[in-house]
Amino acid sequence: VAPVMRMLQRGIAVGLGNDGWIFDPFENMRCALTVHRLAAGDPSVTNPLMILRMATIEAARCYNMDGQLGSIEVGKRGDIVVIDGRHLPTPLTASSAIGHIVHSVTGADVEHVFVDGEQVVQNHDLVRVSREQVAQASQESAGRLWQRLE
Repeated sequence: VAPVMRMLQRGIAVGLGNDGWIFDPFENMRCALTVHRLAAGDPSVTNPLMILRMATIEAARCYNMDGQLGSIEVGKRGDIVVIDGRHLPTPLTASSAIGHIVHSVTGADVEHVFVDGEQVVQNHDLVRVSREQVAQASQESAGRLWQRLE
């Protein structure tokens, strides 16, 4: 387990990403929260807001793009995910929203996605390409990568 808490204490930018183990970004956040709590033996070592920041503004900061991405602000790219909260296990309130995002939401709950202001997911479906096209492109790309790695 990466020493994330020590890295944060030293002011090192820590972003949450994916190396191919878990493909659902919400599950990545849940895993990060759980792993670091378990590794520290302390459930208070991290919290949902810290993990959400690692997946958004801190990830952008790791690429020196926090002036363009990672938070909703005037002048930044309009990348927005709209989550369907009707199936959450407990009431959704302003104070529970971040906890729900990290603890309860999955990719299946994503209703709409806007990238740079353009809608790319509408009512849970891709707008520009089909799921089959995405799967095919992903498999072909992975196959080429694996060949290069051999």
